[in-house]
Amino acid sequence: MRKLFTVLCLFAAAVLAAAPPSVSETILSGQRALVLGNEYMKATFVPGTMGALAGLYWIPGRAELFNPYGCTRTTVNELLPDRQTVTFWGNRTLFWNGTVLFYQPLNDVRTKTGDSSVSVAMTGRFIGGFPVSMTRRVTLEKDSALLNIEVTVSNFGKAPQEIRLWEHLVPSPEGTVPDVSMIAGPGVRRLGRYQDTEKHEAGFLLDTFKDGNLNRFIVPGSDWIAATGGKTTVFLRTKAENLAEDGFFYTQKDAAAGLHTVEMLLRRFTIKPGESRSFELELGVLKGLAVLRRLSGSHGFDFSRSGNELAWRASSVRVTSAVKCTVSAGDWRHGFVIPALAPGQCVSGKISGAPALADDAFTFTVRPVSR
Repeated sequence: MRKLFTVLCLFAAAVLAAAPPSVSETILSGQRALVLGNEYMKATFVPGTMGALAGLYWIPGRAELFNPYGCTRTTVNELLPDRQTVTFWGNRTLFWNGTVLFYQPLNDVRTKTGDSSVSVAMTGRFIGGFPVSMTRRVTLEKDSALLNIEVTVSNFGKAPQEIRLWEHLVPSPEGTVPDVSMIAGPGVRRLGRYQDTEKHEAGFLLDTFKDGNLNRFIVPGSDWIAATGGKTTVFLRTKAENLAEDGFFYTQKDAAAGLHTVEMLLRRFTIKPGESRSFELELGVLKGLAVLRRLSGSHGFDFSRSGNELAWRASSVRVTSAVKCTVSAGDWRHGFVIPALAPGQCVSGKISGAPALADDAFTFTVRPVSR
């Protein structure tokens, strides 16, 4: 009987692991919310507040990675819409600079489910009072700890519209104040709008925000930014051509309120009447890295050096097969194999003979293992 029970438990676990991703509805702080989920993560979006990502739950670690979300409504006048006040937590796409209704709804919701992925499209019109519509399409795949976010802006008016978007998140990994990893361009020293010369190592800024209020911009040298608390990392990534030329990463820490935001600023663009423009972003969760120093495909890397020995750790945001990894610095190269990984798994190793170069000289690239 005990063996039968064990077999049934294993069978049930296999069935659950094979279950396709799903979408469900709930109420969050009095508002309709949509929950996209698979076996690794649950992501909660609120169409009524610009499609905000209001919750991110990491299932393997049983950890809520976002600060609590809250919304209150106040009636100003019976002829006017209720005024919404939303705590500044959660990821949302907003117009940068200008008259913006920050928390207007994207209440035209359409869902699409399948065996390998689930997606939700949230659309709103007259964004900021202008004849512009916005759609946030969020997709979650099976066997993945990665959200694909596609933002489409359309001009249905009669005049061109100049627009700049930004995407931000307020992660709280494992309930700690996260470190923020930002890759600066070569030789960058302008880390703040006030020309701060904050010390950073070879273009890599790791900031624990212990100095109170900060207001910083940074010139991009890569296409991602990440926040790590404990060993859980939440990152944002987009194509490099989508990013602003200068100051696309913005961070802020309000010591009194405990506010911590990570901003990804996109290029300003103009759309003519009848035109649309789309941007794709990724938001992923990696486990097991003290700091995310490099992203290559689905894999994230952390590394440290002691003399000529390089200790590395790697994890994946998707279920991946074994891959061949090459770490290089200048003319030096070293190859090794990273085994098959699932989100939440992490592997490590050590390499002797690494050159004594700056950390930003080391690059990790992956490719499939040849059969």
